[in-house]
Amino acid sequence: MNDHTDDPFAFFAIRVRVVRIAESPLAPVFEVLERPNEWDRRVQESARSGELSELGQFRRDFWNHLASKHPGDVKPNRAASWVSHHVKKAGLGVTLYLAWDAVGLYLTGKRGEPTDALHAQADPYRAPLEQELDAGPLDEWYGISLDLNMRDRTNWDRAAEWLHDKRLAYERVLRRKTT
Repeated sequence: MNDHTDDPFAFFAIRVRVVRIAESPLAPVFEVLERPNEWDRRVQESARSGELSELGQFRRDFWNHLASKHPGDVKPNRAASWVSHHVKKAGLGVTLYLAWDAVGLYLTGKRGEPTDALHAQADPYRAPLEQELDAGPLDEWYGISLDLNMRDRTNWDRAAEWLHDKRLAYERVLRRKTT
């Protein structure tokens, strides 16, 4: 199909397999059988040139803004929608996220663990987090958010300070011993 169609049409042929190592959860493995003509070259050129989508540029600009105010919160030049901080004592992560219309934080467990494991590990922290954050009840991911128009860069200072303060509050609670 790639040989007989013009831009902007491009097709991939993917083989999906499922693997399991010992008692681990099932995991997908994607094998690319066919890709669009010149695909690799275009991807490499784009990566070298640093081209980002509008959304990627927005994310990188905001995280750079946060890094300039609080260097320990995020590494500069990230274009992801989230940044995680692992709290070793609790075995949990505090993840900061960015969207067009909000910023927020939530808890994450170990990669690949089922949601039930996150809840079992995080539940003892729910009440102390709600008290420390003074934000009302946490959502199902033990998260909170601040609704702001993040396209308006005048909101970035407020969002950066809020994320920083709330991240520190999460980490204070997660470092305490729970019973």
